[in-house]
Amino acid sequence: MLASLIDSVSYFLFNVSIAV
Repeated sequence: MLASLIDSVSYFLFNVSIAV
């Protein structure tokens, strides 16, 4: 569950870094 949360956060930050 925690690993899934971390994966979701890292994926979100990854997309944000690309958008910027």
